[in-house]
Amino acid sequence: MRRSLPVVLTAFAVVLVAGCTAGSREDAPAPTKSVAAAAGTVVLGKADGWRPALAADTDAGSHYAVVEIAYDAASARRAWAENAPTGPVRPGPPVEPGLYGRFEDVDLARQRVVVVSTGQSGTCPSWVSGVAVRPGGTVELTQGSLDPTATCTADHRPYRTVLAVDVERLPAPGDLTPPPTVLVDGSEVGSRVPVVAYPFDPAG
Repeated sequence: MRRSLPVVLTAFAVVLVAGCTAGSREDAPAPTKSVAAAAGTVVLGKADGWRPALAADTDAGSHYAVVEIAYDAASARRAWAENAPTGPVRPGPPVEPGLYGRFEDVDLARQRVVVVSTGQSGTCPSWVSGVAVRPGGTVELTQGSLDPTATCTADHRPYRTVLAVDVERLPAPGDLTPPPTVLVDGSEVGSRVPVVAYPFDPAG
């Protein structure tokens, strides 16, 4: 029987001093000061869990996060249909799962739909607030939270954020091989965060 993604850390709650990446795995890097990647990024939705095709694949269990970029209109519609929550648009920061924008809000002439799957602490909800490519090709993700200084438990609760990102802040499809270096809130996680065209197939 295939296991679910991602692996849950020790069953009892381990308290971490905040500043750590929420929902980080045991060997996740300590955070460092991040550049602001949130400009040019709009959060459209947050959903519990990774999309089923990723969550059911044992090979995806080693990934800290997966960044899936819909480079064309058909992929954008598929990414939206497979990941965006239903219901009314909610106001405020995307702390809870829900819809925070509409597909009609995406200008496909200048934006791409991006789905980022990762994890959060059960006591410190977070969301992916920014995606940007730095000069030289390094991709940076930033995460938002209500209280970055809070003390958080180390349980890992999978979620995904659906974003609209300005095209100039994303790597071109031809720049995904070899995989770009990835920073999460300023800390390098390298190959543990695939940046791929939507939809990602862990089996290749």
